[in-house]
Amino acid sequence: MTRKTTDMRPGTSIRILPWLALATCLVFATQAQAVSIKETDDWSIDLGGSLKLYGLAMHMNWPWPALAAGGWDGRSVISGLGEARLTFSGSYKDRVRWDTQLHTAVMTSSQPNAMTALSGGLSALADTPRALPLQYLDTDDPNSIWKAQVDRLLVKLRLWKLDIRLGRQPIGLGVGLIWQPADLIGTFSFLEIDREYKPGVDALRVDWALGRFTELTLVGVAAGAPCRHVSRPTASNPLAPSHWTTPAGDRCSPARARLDADHSTALVRLRTSLGKFDLGLLAGYVRGDILAGAFLSATFGRWKIRAEATFTHDLTKGIDSPYWTPVNDFLRAVLGFDYSFDTSRPLNLVAELYYNGFGTIDSKGYLRRASLARMAEYGEVQNVGLLYAGLALRWQAADRLETSLMLVSNLTDPSAHLSASLAFSLTDESVLLLGGFLPIGTRPILEGPVLAPELTARSEFGLYPLMVFSEYKRYF
Repeated sequence: MTRKTTDMRPGTSIRILPWLALATCLVFATQAQAVSIKETDDWSIDLGGSLKLYGLAMHMNWPWPALAAGGWDGRSVISGLGEARLTFSGSYKDRVRWDTQLHTAVMTSSQPNAMTALSGGLSALADTPRALPLQYLDTDDPNSIWKAQVDRLLVKLRLWKLDIRLGRQPIGLGVGLIWQPADLIGTFSFLEIDREYKPGVDALRVDWALGRFTELTLVGVAAGAPCRHVSRPTASNPLAPSHWTTPAGDRCSPARARLDADHSTALVRLRTSLGKFDLGLLAGYVRGDILAGAFLSATFGRWKIRAEATFTHDLTKGIDSPYWTPVNDFLRAVLGFDYSFDTSRPLNLVAELYYNGFGTIDSKGYLRRASLARMAEYGEVQNVGLLYAGLALRWQAADRLETSLMLVSNLTDPSAHLSASLAFSLTDESVLLLGGFLPIGTRPILEGPVLAPELTARSEFGLYPLMVFSEYKRYF
């Protein structure tokens, strides 16, 4: 009788550690509350955290040979994701504040490379370009991803009329709700399941109050090219070299700081209020691009009007560069409103029109456009088409139940994407979220030679998976 053995790759035991950490957090968080370590007139020191567990089930409508070529044995995928976050924050005399957050996330799936089917729906697993070596992303196993990072390492100072923030921090600049053309750093996908924590980047931000209603903001973000593990020893090939490289093929190390002007950012934003209007200008250098933009918002009773636009001039080198793009100059703009209904429970409607000058009306070029660094590497653009409309509705149906619907449409395909969710507040410290995605559009096909056909898109949202998901959040 032959005894079956299991071939475990080096590092397999290390991959188990995040799951053990998540399970430990779940056990000890059931009755835990955020801890106030010190609370005086001068000092405030707090310790807390959160735990998030996701379950996802997807069904892809791609032609079977295209999925089989990626190693799939079916069109359906079941995935599990766990996140744990530990926060340490505090202040001294309201002039000095700090925020430190340690974060780990691990995902496993029943099919290899399932993250490509999520279309950027989970920024918790994205590889955000940064300068400091305070993160690690392991994607060697096609069926699992593990991320460990310092997601916040921030000190805030208040000096004279200046608010200074130095360290790893989120940077948000847009005023749109579904699309934000000006939000270019650590960008959320418009289909993000959870937007609670925007990815932190290594930055210096200075907000200067020029007057009662006017503010000048200076932002500098230091970053280098992502460093990826493309080769490592395995049980089947123990002599294989361990190589870390950038997208350009240059050797790198995740344990070293990386700084490159082509991945760094310097921006200036002027913002002022005139009566009911809040408006501003934005300009600077973003990862090899020259950027100029403007934004406006205004409130009239229950109506709020929002608009923003950015113009990008791409300075990227030739076609051989991994950051090359066929669109060197383009405009992105959004115009929309949100309205709060006069009802006993909060009911809010959002509508937006979005022009994406980086996109194309040729559906056969969608996959090529999606593979470019601006989308695949940075996620600053999430759509491949030219013109969009979006509607979102959020309703507090009961004291502990909130419902939301969002319909997004590519107007030139045409195709659409419907998402819906129910959020149950189980306690003051825990939430259960249930939802799903319904893509509407013509499915992709295989075209070309019989022996080497290529996947061709016929609509944007026809590429997206049908998906249901659940999320449990617990704060402690």
